[in-house]
Amino acid sequence: MSANAAQNTGDAAYRITIPREKLLGRPELLKLVDESVSYRWMGPGGHIMAYPIRNHQLINMVLLHPDRCDTEESWTATGPKSHMTEFYSNWSPTVRALLDLVEEKEIPEWKLKILTPLLSWVEGNVALMGDACHPTLPYVAQGAAQAAEDAGVLAAVLSLISDKEDIHIALLIYSELRKARGETAVASASKTRDALHLPDGPDQLLRDEAIRKASRGECNSPDLWGDKSFQASIWGVDIQQQAVDSFDYLYRHTAAKPQYGVFSATYHFISDPSILSGTIYTDARGGKTYRKNLDRILVVMKDILGLKR
Repeated sequence: MSANAAQNTGDAAYRITIPREKLLGRPELLKLVDESVSYRWMGPGGHIMAYPIRNHQLINMVLLHPDRCDTEESWTATGPKSHMTEFYSNWSPTVRALLDLVEEKEIPEWKLKILTPLLSWVEGNVALMGDACHPTLPYVAQGAAQAAEDAGVLAAVLSLISDKEDIHIALLIYSELRKARGETAVASASKTRDALHLPDGPDQLLRDEAIRKASRGECNSPDLWGDKSFQASIWGVDIQQQAVDSFDYLYRHTAAKPQYGVFSATYHFISDPSILSGTIYTDARGGKTYRKNLDRILVVMKDILGLKR
C-alpha cells in the first residue's frame, strides 16, 4: 500500500433532493418520484441522474458538470444555486422545472477525482476495502455496490478459516477475488464519462443512435450503465458464492506461493515493471517494511514467476 495522489477529472457533482410535496400538481414531475425508474439526461459537458428514495418521498438528483477551478476538495463543499441553474439553463424543460424547486441556498458540490490502482490491498493482517482501495466515480453507480461486494467476500473468506494464522491468506484470497473486478468497475466509470459528456455534434449523434439501437438489442451501448452485457457482468455475478466455491483452490495455491508482500497475490496484475521503482516492499507476514531498488524487485519477481535470473 503506497501513497497515491488524486488526479482531477475536470468534473464536479451537485447533490440535491426534492420532497414529493413540492411536485404535487405537476404530473410530469410527480411521476419521477412515484415510478420505480431512474432517469438520466445527457448534455455537453455533463449529465444528470434522478431517482426516487425514502419510499418515494424524495427524488434524489446527482448533477455532473465541469469543475470550477475554485471548487473545494471536500465532502462538505457547496456552491451557489445560481451556478447550477446557469449551467443547465439550456437543458430539458423537465430539468429546469426541477431545479426551480430547489431552495435558494448553497448546494452541496463535490469535486470528482480519480486514483491510479494500488499495487496491493493487503499488508499483514490488514486489508483495504471500499473507497479506501477503489474509489469509484459516479458514472455507473458502482461505488457503494463494489464496497458491498468487498464486505461480502471478506465475510465469506474469513468465515472459512478456523485458525487466526490463516487470516493473512484469507485476506490475500479476498484481494485475488476482488481487486481486478473492483478496478474494472472503476475503469468503466471513466469510460462512461467520456460517452456521456460529448459536445453537440457528429460524435454525439452517433452516440445517441447507438443508445437507441442498444435499447432494441441491436448493439452494445456506449453508456455502459445501460448496456446489457455490462449489466450482466456487474449485476449477474454472485461474488460471495464465487468466494465460497473457489476458496479451497485459492487457499492451496496461495498458501503454496512464496509470500513477497505486494506480490503475494497480485503480482500478475503488474504488466509494466518500471512502475515498481522505489516501491514499498513488505514482508507478507506483516513484519518489517523496506524500500528496495528496481533491480532487487525484479529479482524477486523472477523468483515468484519461476524465471531464471
